[in-house]
Amino acid sequence: MNKIPVQPGPPLTTLGAVAATLTVASAASIGSNWLDVQRGEMTPAAAVVNGLVKGTAATVILNSTARTTALQVGFAAGVLAGAAYIIDSVMKKSKEVQISE
Repeated sequence: MNKIPVQPGPPLTTLGAVAATLTVASAASIGSNWLDVQRGEMTPAAAVVNGLVKGTAATVILNSTARTTALQVGFAAGVLAGAAYIIDSVMKKSKEVQISE
């Protein structure tokens, strides 16, 4: 019998791997946000929320995409960058609205 080749989907991840991805991505984002906190452009709470949102987005994206080829890795990196840009755009826009009121 002829078997039809099936391209494997992204590997299933364990809860520990998901937690590790969320922790590392959130910590990196919170650390970079801390510069904005020191400049008075962001509150500590906003820095943490921003970091957790970016960490969650990174976890979902990385656990939903295959990254076995250079093209797939590039695609995942582009999606991650786009998500981070959108998150910052929304958070900074809401900050500008609060300041102007």
